[in-house]
Amino acid sequence: MSDGVLSEAEETRLKEFRDALLSAGDRRVAEAERIMRHGAVERLENEARTAALADAGGERLHELDRSLSASGLGNEDIRALLVVSWESAVEAALDDHVLTVEEESALARYLDHHGLSVADVNDDGAHTKVAQASVIRDISEGKLPDRENLRGRVPFNLMKSETLAWVMDGVRYYETVTRRERRGSSHAVSVRVARGLYYSPRTFSSRSVEREETLHRDTGLLGFTTKHLYFAGSRQRFRVRYDRIVTFEPYSDGLGIMRDAQTAKPQTFVTDDGWFAYNLAVSLARM
Repeated sequence: MSDGVLSEAEETRLKEFRDALLSAGDRRVAEAERIMRHGAVERLENEARTAALADAGGERLHELDRSLSASGLGNEDIRALLVVSWESAVEAALDDHVLTVEEESALARYLDHHGLSVADVNDDGAHTKVAQASVIRDISEGKLPDRENLRGRVPFNLMKSETLAWVMDGVRYYETVTRRERRGSSHAVSVRVARGLYYSPRTFSSRSVEREETLHRDTGLLGFTTKHLYFAGSRQRFRVRYDRIVTFEPYSDGLGIMRDAQTAKPQTFVTDDGWFAYNLAVSLARM
């Protein structure tokens, strides 16, 4: 504009400069809004997590309702936030591996208050973990509650004096077996020792060698009762009395047992939830 006239090219460059400034400002505004939104959601999640474990008064749940209404979030976002917060509350409650009656009741109130179903909060197994912790707590107190896990028919022929506590499906059953083979000299020259009696050098130079293998025997249902462990697969079906088990072996993905028998070998049940399987079996054995 040295001549006092704005050329078309200069006008274009000025517009580009203006748009760049506006764009940078928009980006800063958008980033600020994103940070504020993230902080607001995080605050709501903390509030919801606290409400999920609150006492029976219900005031925390009503406060949460008011906060959610004022948040400007859509219904789907609110529902997702409620689910994530409940799952987080379950993790906090089970941090010490003990679920109190009060914690279980609070978690159930939260679901009922917000109209959430078991399916809504069990994608990652959170509701199953609550049920498992409740069962172990009740058994340790000498009680066997009626749990939804036991709905439907099971193939176990229970004794009159026992009660079914839990059933796991898709359990892989393994046995440890001993293989014997002979190793040693390959000489085969026979030596006459007496009339009609011959020995081969191989008889004296070979030896029996044992090695153990763990074999997958079957896959099926593993039942825990007040008296026995039951297994039912397509090929293997048996039960083992708790008082005939010498040791329980905990694994990250299952449970191992050793029976009280001279020829007993380790038996392993892979349940993919070793903590629950081990603690359930040990708790039932101590009843």
